[in-house]
Amino acid sequence: MYVTCPVCHSKARTIEQKEETATESVLTCQCCNLNCSSSFKLSLVMVNKGVTSGKKEAA
Repeated sequence: MYVTCPVCHSKARTIEQKEETATESVLTCQCCNLNCSSSFKLSLVMVNKGVTSGKKEAA
């Protein structure tokens, strides 16, 4: 997953993911721009979980 660097607005990649809870993770990211190379952390939270059973109901 790519995100945007808050310093230079280039693409940044996730280099580490640490799960805090079942619905929250902390991502460590690094800018892909070699002139910037900033590192930063993001909090990723799941706000909704779609449920699909795979079974079709009869009409």
